[in-house]
Amino acid sequence: MNYSERTHSLVNISKYLPGIKIPSEIVDNVRLLKNNEGDDYQLIVMDKLDNDPLYFDFKTQLIKKSIRPIVKWVGREELAEISSAFDISVSTSSDSQSDAQNKVISIIKHAVDQRASDIHFRIDTTYFQVAFRVDGIKRNIKKFEDSAENGRQLVNALFNSMCTEQSTSTLSSTEASDARIKEEFVSEFGLSTGRFASRPGNSGTLLAVVCLFSKSKKQLEVLNFWFWKKKASSQSRTLFLPFRAGFSSGTTANGITTLSS
Repeated sequence: MNYSERTHSLVNISKYLPGIKIPSEIVDNVRLLKNNEGDDYQLIVMDKLDNDPLYFDFKTQLIKKSIRPIVKWVGREELAEISSAFDISVSTSSDSQSDAQNKVISIIKHAVDQRASDIHFRIDTTYFQVAFRVDGIKRNIKKFEDSAENGRQLVNALFNSMCTEQSTSTLSSTEASDARIKEEFVSEFGLSTGRFASRPGNSGTLLAVVCLFSKSKKQLEVLNFWFWKKKASSQSRTLFLPFRAGFSSGTTANGITTLSS
């Protein structure tokens, strides 16, 4: 059966079970869907939870709320495929969105305090990691590690509500997305903006990088380097690639040296 936002709604489990702490194993490996044309539910569960007490406890809590879903057991790849069919950020409340924004701001503040040049987000099928690049070395920051579900909410909130100039309408798990962080979210840390770039990986993995720009070292104004429009656009894109090596060539006095510096 094919699932999409046209046929089903992704249920925010925490809203249906208020006051109950949902284990990360359930958050990462279970999806609750509601049929848009009726009141029936479908519970998509990763097969590794078969006979797991946490799953049975969760199912009991749903039954107490008069939710008796049809259960479908799936593998990791199928769960990732079903998850990608829904916009996770839509299923969260405005309070959750605000909480996610606050977490993003906390990460940015910590990055600035550590004098990081950029922030790396990795959303895998079962976990979420944050790393800073400091003095050219990428370092994992364990204090920000979280579940994959919470990581998706955080990065979705960053892209959808804290950025402008998005290259895609929503953050995509199948294609590259680029954007610029609004200054209102970073100005208190001495930043003028941050450039966001995400790239999909294998088996539902999503990688995203935020390059930080301080007010004292503002983004180079490429258009001032006497490039014609097409060349300026090409050079501008290279500034925000999540890599640390680049190659430029051109005739003398065309601004390549200044741009590279």
